[in-house]
Amino acid sequence: MRLSSVLVWQRHVKFWRWTLVAIGMWLVGIVVAIFVYPKSVGPTKCDVIVVLGAAVVGSRPSPVLEGRLEEALRLYQEGWAPEILLTGGRSPGDSLSEGEVGRNFLVAAGIPSSRIHLETSSRTTVENLREASRIMDDHGYRSALVVSDPLHLFRARRIARGLDMDAAMIATTTSRYRSLAKKIPFALRELFFVHVFWVLGK
Repeated sequence: MRLSSVLVWQRHVKFWRWTLVAIGMWLVGIVVAIFVYPKSVGPTKCDVIVVLGAAVVGSRPSPVLEGRLEEALRLYQEGWAPEILLTGGRSPGDSLSEGEVGRNFLVAAGIPSSRIHLETSSRTTVENLREASRIMDDHGYRSALVVSDPLHLFRARRIARGLDMDAAMIATTTSRYRSLAKKIPFALRELFFVHVFWVLGK
């Protein structure tokens, strides 16, 4: 191999080595940001509490959704917002949407159904917030408390900002993602989907 070819090869190797290092540092940085993102930004008085959807089990919320609903219930009872907006559609095989199950849970807890708004078509976080933003506009609501699990807030905040939502992020205090064994898969999933949002907007 001629010297010039060796030098070119070495430059290519060096370029790709540093490129991979930079990509690795970027990904690690985002994972760290997901973990350390403020557990709550607020609360502050807002027009409506927005609960991001999660799975249901039959006619009951999953433990993850229940934790989010319990946080919304606490915020409502403490007077941080007079209305609640529940998001989440129906998965194949479910008889009720995530929003409908959430409404039943909150009504059973004593919240008047007239104070609860539903959207029942969304399947992703982007759709949750897009539909929530549309309903807020329809009712003249200008500000929201967005409730979800702590590791979900980094992505949710960026989606809300992209939709020009005036939204404070509120973490559930009873998140089911407590152990490191549960947090790491959740964070890696968020790492993937935050890049999907940045690149594809969905």
